[in-house]
Amino acid sequence: MSSKCARGPMTVNSLDYYMQHYVFPVQIIGFFVLAFMVLYNVFQGRTKHVAQVSLCVLAVVDILIFGCLMPQSMGSFKFLYENEDFRRFNQMSKIRFYAFSNQLSAVDTSIFMLIIIEIYLRAKNSSLTKVLFGGKSVWLCLGVGILGALLCSSFHHFSYSTKIWFNCSDENGENSKMFSKLMMNPEYMTRELFIWLHMGSALFLIFIPTIIIYYLTRKVIVMLKEGKGGDPTNEAMELFSSSEGLSQQRRKITIYLPAVAHCFALTHILSIVPFAWDIFLFKIIGFTGYSVTISIMNSLLIAGKIANFGLLYLSCVEMGRNGLLTSF
Repeated sequence: MSSKCARGPMTVNSLDYYMQHYVFPVQIIGFFVLAFMVLYNVFQGRTKHVAQVSLCVLAVVDILIFGCLMPQSMGSFKFLYENEDFRRFNQMSKIRFYAFSNQLSAVDTSIFMLIIIEIYLRAKNSSLTKVLFGGKSVWLCLGVGILGALLCSSFHHFSYSTKIWFNCSDENGENSKMFSKLMMNPEYMTRELFIWLHMGSALFLIFIPTIIIYYLTRKVIVMLKEGKGGDPTNEAMELFSSSEGLSQQRRKITIYLPAVAHCFALTHILSIVPFAWDIFLFKIIGFTGYSVTISIMNSLLIAGKIANFGLLYLSCVEMGRNGLLTSF
């Protein structure tokens, strides 16, 4: 078979192959184990959690995100990348998976922010907690947040188009090999519109949520250190108010909540790299090092998503243990 028709791994470089073939499978297994443990503990009612419903929805959304990322990893396995049917499916569906993963990431951010808001309101013992997160109202709140995130990120479905071509030197054409390339969709997009949509997305889905999450986690820590918030009739608050209990429990919360805020900020700001490179750095250095940078960034984003979910779960558990699970 001609070298033009040889079917190799569907990765952009050797580093990307290593990330997709070895690192991503470990990450997805680790996340599925973590998600299963969280969902199992929530449904079994073994421990009291703040934001139990939102945590479960967040777990499902993250599972769907990993599902959208799987075809890219599957393209690094020989029994799949040598199959032309799989190659064509992968290349033809690339835009859809890319768009859905971006939309689901926006939903993930929205739910994450809602959980932090719920933690803050419960710590403050605010009457808004019942209005927004009590009973069935939590589903309405989640629905509004999810719908808003989907609408804000819907432009990903028409931002890009796929350029398809075939190349093969075989005379009978039986081994024709499909090639594809993502490019800005000229039918719906101008460069100016592309820039404005992505800047708006970065503002409303990255910067503003990051500021809100960082601010509210700081406020919660201050309230707990001052002995404020929570349900004063809850037995856990008696433990939390004692000097020994305060020292032990405060140590955990003052570790988890700042870790949540900083991990969220670092991992989500990384998602700006591809857009910033395309708009600003491309004119300076072109695509030199672009594929390597994106491979590393994607792996760090996935690791950060797992860490965010785990840290948020631990924070919700500690908040529930410390009398912040107000009953309605």
